[in-house]
Amino acid sequence: MASVAAPFLGSPASAIGAQEKASSQALALRPPLPVPEASAGSSLVRASSRAVLAAAASCGLLSGLRRSQRCRAAQAARAASPRVAVIGAGPAGLATALALRREAKLEDVTVLERSPELRPGVGGGVQLHSGASLLEELGVDLSFAQPLRRIRSRSASGEDLLQLDLPSLIENFEAFSGSVRRSDGQPASCTVMRDALLEAMAAELPSGSIRLGTKLLEVQTNSDGQAATCRFESGEEEFDLVVAADGIGSRARRCVLEEEGEEAPRYTGLRIQYGVREAGGRPAGCEEEVHQWFGQGHGGLGFRVQGLGFRV
Repeated sequence: MASVAAPFLGSPASAIGAQEKASSQALALRPPLPVPEASAGSSLVRASSRAVLAAAASCGLLSGLRRSQRCRAAQAARAASPRVAVIGAGPAGLATALALRREAKLEDVTVLERSPELRPGVGGGVQLHSGASLLEELGVDLSFAQPLRRIRSRSASGEDLLQLDLPSLIENFEAFSGSVRRSDGQPASCTVMRDALLEAMAAELPSGSIRLGTKLLEVQTNSDGQAATCRFESGEEEFDLVVAADGIGSRARRCVLEEEGEEAPRYTGLRIQYGVREAGGRPAGCEEEVHQWFGQGHGGLGFRVQGLGFRV
């Protein structure tokens, strides 16, 4: 759940997915967001918060604001053009920055990433459904993505467990069809490698708005409650809003949890290991399919990546 405590807007970075629950929540965010007047601070915060929710929905995240959080967040946008810091250049952070710029019309939005590059090779493949249509609205070019039309699930022994024909599902559930279609009316579902997705999202942000190699050490709310000071290895900077999108071990998110009296994430003892490799030849006709295999304590996922062949 995304947490908001002014001047923080926190959302845990997550694998960008398309869970149906997230898709249904995203429906309410589909209409164009209102453009706030420069003099209306409260309207600016509402539009900014909705933009963050839209970006989170596009990443398969669900978000919510407590009443106390909304009240404190309203204090963070009294300036006509607040200075915003997005901590983390993963899918959640980049989508949030795009939404704040395009939908809330905020110009001073900077993404700060501790890694010296956009982490190529980190993460594997990503399935996008309603997230693809939302990213299209944010101007992200997904023409390189592999269209996805069918999902097939089997047991490790090869027994069929489930088959989903996505175009048929979209047609049969009109309430969801709008959120999983591109602007041309075609199904938006697709597969893409995570690093390619990050590059496509980063390309839509202005030059200089992503600062790599910037490690956050601490975030503190200023004494007047109107801004926050971020302390980096390179020095300190002040922002009106700070968006925490730097993962489950987020330093910025930790400040929000402490203010709300919530417990920090704890290790559950479960571990998932991923690896990506070529799968060799596949039968004709499966180019637009995702294949899943489930066994006892293990499983596999395979799909075609445009220009790279089939990957598992």
